[in-house]
Amino acid sequence: MSQERRKSDELRRAIDRLDAEIESLVARRDEVAVELIHVKDAAPYDPQREDEIGGHDQALWLPLLRRIRTAEGARLPLATTKPGAFPTAEFVLVAGPCSIDEHLEETLAVLARAGITWVRAGAWKPRTFPWSFQGDGIRALRRLRDCADRQGFKIVSEVVSELDAPAAAELVDVAQVGARNAQNFALLKLLSTLGKPVLLKRGPACTVEEWLGAAAYLDGRVALTLCERGVRGFDPCFRNQLDLPGAVLARRLGGFQTIVDPSHGTGVAGLVTPMVLAARAAGLDGAMVEVHAHPDQSRSDAEQALNPAELLELARMLGIGPAPQPAPARATARPAPA
Repeated sequence: MSQERRKSDELRRAIDRLDAEIESLVARRDEVAVELIHVKDAAPYDPQREDEIGGHDQALWLPLLRRIRTAEGARLPLATTKPGAFPTAEFVLVAGPCSIDEHLEETLAVLARAGITWVRAGAWKPRTFPWSFQGDGIRALRRLRDCADRQGFKIVSEVVSELDAPAAAELVDVAQVGARNAQNFALLKLLSTLGKPVLLKRGPACTVEEWLGAAAYLDGRVALTLCERGVRGFDPCFRNQLDLPGAVLARRLGGFQTIVDPSHGTGVAGLVTPMVLAARAAGLDGAMVEVHAHPDQSRSDAEQALNPAELLELARMLGIGPAPQPAPARATARPAPA
């Protein structure tokens, strides 16, 4: 064996040892982040501390991100060890109407029949045009909370501004950061202090690196789940292009619980179920879909909402059944009077 070959093999073994150490250290860092969340329900955002460690975080993250551009780095598996917004090891299905409207209770009844426990619905609707329906705000969110409590649902709903965030956090189980706010860093910093789990959607033009950068504002402070909802493409057949490889890569690199939203990711109701099944096959953690009791009457995004039959079929394909009903109490025979 030539001297060059021996030196090459030696360097490769050194890289293998360093890779193992990096994986071990990243896993330990995630464990410490979990401990931090358990110790402090809402670790305060400290600007001075962030300035001090900013250079260190950059030095840690950028080499990891650059490694994905190599065939070896792209195979680096990082298990989901960080606490997610949805405390389950099973594939989670979140469903509900785009916006809270007059059909809310009827739509929630459909979710109950499908065995779904997490409901999504928008109280504030950031829209492209000011004349489009904007949602009914905190009043609608209070109505959703009331209906959800009566029927046993947990709530995921979008928070769109710093002004509304504290009041909304009191009413939701998971605060959603929508695609338009994915890099609203002031909002992310505020949500990091409110103690509620956060669902962070990917912006329509965010790279995976930028998405993970936004996640870093919340990482270690609150339970966090990423949501891939499609990036802007060129084909007018689709509202967006659902980027499943990007979602898998973000999960692998960041270690975050990661779900998809194929309703926004395609804009076509008939493509939602195949994309949910594809996400499960890819090893992702769940999906968020839009459903409406009467899609043609939905006040927003009617063309991408599943109807009740389609939702029930999707739940069946995922192995989700109706919530078990409590058995009726048996009458106890009273002893005969003496």
